[in-house]
Amino acid sequence: EPARQVLGVVGLLALTPFTHETITAALALSPIEARRVLGELVNYGLLLHPTELYEVTHALIHTYALLKLTPSMDLAVVERLAAYYTTLINENSDKFSCLNQLRPHVMALLRLGSERKAWTSVSELAWAIDNYLDIQGYWTDRVAALEAGLTAARALQDKQSEGACLGNLG
Repeated sequence: EPARQVLGVVGLLALTPFTHETITAALALSPIEARRVLGELVNYGLLLHPTELYEVTHALIHTYALLKLTPSMDLAVVERLAAYYTTLINENSDKFSCLNQLRPHVMALLRLGSERKAWTSVSELAWAIDNYLDIQGYWTDRVAALEAGLTAARALQDKQSEGACLGNLG
């Protein structure tokens, strides 16, 4: 069961490498338990661990996890993931090499958070990543993040954030 839950979290992420801390944050596991379960998935051949990062061995495994395992993931997991990435972005706002690795996961979480109506998490994550996307020239991703933030602001009836999103989109 823990391996199934971890694989479900992997399905929530983008198909790019991730750290064990991501799993620790999402499922509120101890680092030792997260590494043990990730090691189990490596032994099953579902994940690779060539460096300090983990990655899915095949796109079909990620697709299976996304379609079959993530629907059972509760909203709290999505919110913990979004909070983890928001904190990570804020702590590393000037380290673009780090943010480059986080960007695909953040964009996946913004889409997922919008689908699951985790509006506060979407709003915070969209604002955290906005400056980086602008400076680095990821304007398509920036528009997507701002649109997610705009939808969240409207759902939360946060007129100030709604105006800021509209201004940045303009």
